[in-house]
Amino acid sequence: MVRSNLTPDVKAALHAINKLPCMHEAQLEYFLPPQKEGYKKDQRVFVISNFLQRNKMAIKVDEYIYPYAIQKHSISLIDSIWVMIDMLSTEYGQDYISDNIHCILSGDAPVDICYMTESAKTVKLMAITNEANVTMLAFEQNRFYVNTKYKVGEEDKANTEYVIVIRDENLLDAIGDLSLTIPHKIALLDYSAGIKPNVRYFELN
Repeated sequence: MVRSNLTPDVKAALHAINKLPCMHEAQLEYFLPPQKEGYKKDQRVFVISNFLQRNKMAIKVDEYIYPYAIQKHSISLIDSIWVMIDMLSTEYGQDYISDNIHCILSGDAPVDICYMTESAKTVKLMAITNEANVTMLAFEQNRFYVNTKYKVGEEDKANTEYVIVIRDENLLDAIGDLSLTIPHKIALLDYSAGIKPNVRYFELN
């Protein structure tokens, strides 16, 4: 099939999947054009993801989607994508964030993903899945100062914010012990309500 003949929904899905190399099927809906009346979200995504799989444009395994020929599962990326969806949909006052896909960039580990705001701020999201990974925050902080050449106290000059994504509230003590100086906040995910987590934001004193 010639890709120029693809529908806008399929083109948007393909663009998102190739930019975000691992996502939950439920996340795909937020990167599609606004929903048309009479369609159910799960029905539209199901049809599109199966179409892409059938035409060898993407890989679908259970409820996860990957670019074609690349199947690298990442729970941390999926968690960070949920937070990015929450932040962008709140910032722009709408569920669908497909218009912002051009602002989204891949991250260098431990950063999972980042995006640019309208004010040109760079927001970097990194999910910490267990206490052993907490030390990666110190690594990222050191890299921030090395790359920017800024000193402690000059962080705002970089116009960068970090969002530390966690599922386990017990990680807060370990994160607090690092006494991070880079601009950051915590996003705590609560999956008890279903596939899409509730997100609570706060800062450590």
